[in-house]
Amino acid sequence: MIKSQTNFYDSSTLKASTYEFQTKKLYVEFNNATYLYKDVSVIDYNFFAGDISQGKAINTYIKNKYEFEKLEATDDVFDEINFNKTLLHIFKIE
Repeated sequence: MIKSQTNFYDSSTLKASTYEFQTKKLYVEFNNATYLYKDVSVIDYNFFAGDISQGKAINTYIKNKYEFEKLEATDDVFDEINFNKTLLHIFKIE
């Protein structure tokens, strides 16, 4: 069973996203901030992640539909080199 999925995007608006299937949390790293969207349905996540334009898709399927919070600023939250370390921090895995 897949517990989470991370995608890196070629987008002028956002860099990456991670979706937790069990908790329905969607982390989205924009160019200037990272947001956590709560209780995102798998259907909306799949529409967002699979769209040709994540910038447009986040407005269509995620924003104004789900509760969110801006996360503390971090450097390159989804940087591939620090990716595992970041996930451990985000998901509080020890």
